[in-house]
Amino acid sequence: MHAMRIARALTGRDRIVKFEGQYHGHPSMFGIMFTDRVPSEYRDWATTHHELYEAIAVGMQLRGAMPEPDSREPWFICEAHAEGDTVDRVLDAFAWSLDAVLDARARGELDGADSA
Repeated sequence: MHAMRIARALTGRDRIVKFEGQYHGHPSMFGIMFTDRVPSEYRDWATTHHELYEAIAVGMQLRGAMPEPDSREPWFICEAHAEGDTVDRVLDAFAWSLDAVLDARARGELDGADSA
C-alpha cells in the first residue's frame, strides 16, 4: 500500500491500474528510472538518466533517507517503518532532492543526457 501512496504522490494521479490475475511484484517494491521515453522492457534502463538518479539519491541521503544507490535495484518500503510518518519523510526527502537536482540541471551543473 505504501508503494501506491508513493506512486500517487509522484505522478499526481489518484488511480492505480491493476490487472487481476497478473503478478505485479511485491506490493511494497517499486523502481524509479528517469527517461524521456516510457520503458517497454528492462533493457531500456541502459538509456535512462543515471546521473539524475544518482544525484537525487545523494540528496535524499543528505535528508536522512537511504534509497538504493543503483537505479537497477528496486526500492522497498519496510513494514517495520509502517507506523508513524516514515513514508511522508521519504516522500519529502525525494521531493526536496528532485527540486534541488532539477534546479542544478537547469543551471547546467548536472549533465541531463542519457548515459548510454
